[in-house]
Amino acid sequence: MARVEPEHLRNLRIGAPLNRTIAICVTGVLLLAACAGPDPSASPSHSQGTDVQPRDDDPVEAGPAKILQRKVTYAERGGEKLRFDVFRTSTPTTQPVLVVMHGGLWWRRAKKLWAPFVPRMVKAGYVVVLPDVRLSPPGGDTLFPGPVRDLSRSIAWLRRHALELGGDPRQLALIGSSSGAHLALLAAGTGAGRPDAVVVYSPSIDLADLHARNITRRGIENHLGCVPADCGEAYELASPLFVMDRRTPPTLLAYSRDEVMPREHGIALRDRLRSLGVVHRVIEVPGKVHGLKLAHKVLAKSLDFIERHLGRRTSEDAG
Repeated sequence: MARVEPEHLRNLRIGAPLNRTIAICVTGVLLLAACAGPDPSASPSHSQGTDVQPRDDDPVEAGPAKILQRKVTYAERGGEKLRFDVFRTSTPTTQPVLVVMHGGLWWRRAKKLWAPFVPRMVKAGYVVVLPDVRLSPPGGDTLFPGPVRDLSRSIAWLRRHALELGGDPRQLALIGSSSGAHLALLAAGTGAGRPDAVVVYSPSIDLADLHARNITRRGIENHLGCVPADCGEAYELASPLFVMDRRTPPTLLAYSRDEVMPREHGIALRDRLRSLGVVHRVIEVPGKVHGLKLAHKVLAKSLDFIERHLGRRTSEDAG
């Protein structure tokens, strides 16, 4: 029997702890956003959607340490509003933009998990932006490459509108954890809207191999809508190991030695970036820590890496 490619894959080319009260305040804002979930009226994932001008949906009062918070619609896809949660200090000067992409196996809206780290990133001098992207089943109906295209387009949107949010469009970095790290790598390495630096914690690097090892297999199948035997090319296109190019920005990869993501995948990605001549750094920590939990150990080094490669320092990267 001839193999039939799924419709959605046809023509596919593509420092120190801060005040706990602040973190609780940020958590509340992100929890409300997370609970909102996808719009049930959203149409199928191939909808092109429409970019929109900045629009505040639910303005939020400043937190107790002068952290200003906004919720801004940046796009509509098939009737679904895609929003940014924006956090910044009250300073009138423009600041670099740090886009934070959450994990959640591509189907959960889990921005709230980053809430404890938002005050620290804001205090470090960034406008922190947590974007919505459309979710894969069972949380949504959008298959690869829809979510990575959403993230890439959100970065392009920020380049055009960052000044209206208090950000510097010339200095924009991207950080992601777990499945969000996977999307971040693809956006940085293949997208139309690329950041100036990217930091990733425990990304999925070779999806076909993960599927063969039964690592996050169900999530991968839901995200791509197929199994490797039916759409091997899609698995390759969705694997950062095979699609990063020479235009990939400076990249920091962090993972733990004994975690769920195979260590050899991290080594392979390091070698790939080296062969491409991409500036990179790899941080490996002991134990089985995965994804966002790595931030407790490496966030300071992550911010330092970003700072250096946004041109805010002149020293060489020590890593």
